[in-house]
Amino acid sequence: SEETNKLRTRIAEIEQKISDFKQQNYDRLPEFAQSTTQMLATSLDTYRLDLGDYPPNLAELRQSTRPGWDGPYLPRDLPLDPWGHPYQYQLPGENGQPYTLRSFGKDGSPGGEDEAADIVFQ
Repeated sequence: SEETNKLRTRIAEIEQKISDFKQQNYDRLPEFAQSTTQMLATSLDTYRLDLGDYPPNLAELRQSTRPGWDGPYLPRDLPLDPWGHPYQYQLPGENGQPYTLRSFGKDGSPGGEDEAADIVFQ
């Protein structure tokens, strides 16, 4: 649909901004992680528009046999966070949200402070 195409264009724009940002701002990796979770959220919303609900896991954004699937909803493989860890996806999300996306930060473990702090998108 036209709405799906608009969202895919937006995803590509966000991915380019993320790539440019990462190359120029290694000291700002938490911001990069937040930008990536925003891109993943846009992909999740596009999936929901096409299929009526959110995917059970992030891999569904790249490949699925589900009827009505019109992806891939990400033009490349699932990104890792800036520290090389997979993003965490929780369905349903916390605090009544439909989902929660999270990077556990530099240490790859829940909690932490500074670069090890969790980065959450709901």
